[in-house]
Amino acid sequence: MEKAKIQKLSNGLTVITQQVPWVNSIAIYVAVNAGPRYESKISAGHAHFLEHMLFEGTRKYPTAKELAQVIESIGGKSGAWTDKEYIAYNVKVPKEYLEKGLYYLSEILFNPAFDKTSVEREKSIILEEIQRKEDTPEIEIWDLFMEYCWGKEQALGRSTLGERSTIKNIDPSQLRDYLNNFYYPSNMTISIVGKFNIRELNQYIQRYFGKGTIKSKREIEKVAFLPPIKKIKKIRSNSQQALLMIGTVTGIHYLHPDRFAMRVIADILGGGTSSRLFNKLVYELGIAYSTWVWNWTFKDTGMLIAYGGFSPVNVDRALTCIHEELAKLREGKIEKNEINVAKILDISNMYYSLETPDSIAQWHATTYATEGRILSTDYIKKEIEKVTAEDVKRVANQYFNQENFLTLVRGPITMQPPKKARPR
Repeated sequence: MEKAKIQKLSNGLTVITQQVPWVNSIAIYVAVNAGPRYESKISAGHAHFLEHMLFEGTRKYPTAKELAQVIESIGGKSGAWTDKEYIAYNVKVPKEYLEKGLYYLSEILFNPAFDKTSVEREKSIILEEIQRKEDTPEIEIWDLFMEYCWGKEQALGRSTLGERSTIKNIDPSQLRDYLNNFYYPSNMTISIVGKFNIRELNQYIQRYFGKGTIKSKREIEKVAFLPPIKKIKKIRSNSQQALLMIGTVTGIHYLHPDRFAMRVIADILGGGTSSRLFNKLVYELGIAYSTWVWNWTFKDTGMLIAYGGFSPVNVDRALTCIHEELAKLREGKIEKNEINVAKILDISNMYYSLETPDSIAQWHATTYATEGRILSTDYIKKEIEKVTAEDVKRVANQYFNQENFLTLVRGPITMQPPKKARPR
């Protein structure tokens, strides 16, 4: 398989292509530099609402059904989602229908109808999505934790879905303004992966995405972490299980030199079933069904977050265990085999996740949109393999001060602050 190639059109559009000659399909992803981090408090939820509206109809295909049939009539499929720092749109089509896939994406991105009736209907749909989120603790806890860490005055602390009051007041003119402010070629990255003719592709890209001139990109709202006075927040619910989320703001962003060391730390703590927390909480203590750890990076900051579900009587025990494992990392108690297993598993999972045209196209588009570069698997593998036990200890000591960790528990619980982990 050939390496990915990047080109810039005269209108500023970034085009990434990669040939996969043995498949019979083409995956196309468009990542727009937009989303919740570009919103104000009064416009929170507009990015996600707009993402939905682009599938409601265009000037040429005024209904959602007519628009869907453009892509489904050729055996294609489409989708989209709103992330914190980008919005992604995608299609997958049989290899014979490259032009139709590009045409469809250009139609929804540049020619939406924003029919008033459709906007009103979409409000009900989004409000139902908000209710579903609130009825699903595993989803809602993420919004609750981000609000706890950052506060609703900052973009990272606000829900991607927005507030009910904001959604109810959206009108077509606001959506049109958002589209004009963010949906233009120099604010987009398009990635095409699969079996195609490069000459034909270049013609179609020019035809459907080649218009417009370069505009300056909008900047994300910078964040400032102001740790809450209360380090533990309890949200009572009638559930049988208590969900525990504990994390800290590390500040480790996409381009940070400690990015891969922190990634390996997350692997050691909760990257697989043999990881420290999973093995301890699930297999040794038997107090959890599952538990995981994420290293979440953004353009200008980063977070390390651990998550698990426990019976209320076991929350204190789980929290103490997590802090003990963090303390061991600070003390440098890391076996060579342990760090090797964590790195091998991370690298293997990366390869597994990039075995289809869809996943590769998604990776190229979203990574370039957020980082301004393509990260090859060879580069990531090399950076992960560089991480040593000394790096883990240094990074853990630099970022894992117990006083900076915040804990949120949602469930039928009463609990005490965790005991400070003592060196062993």
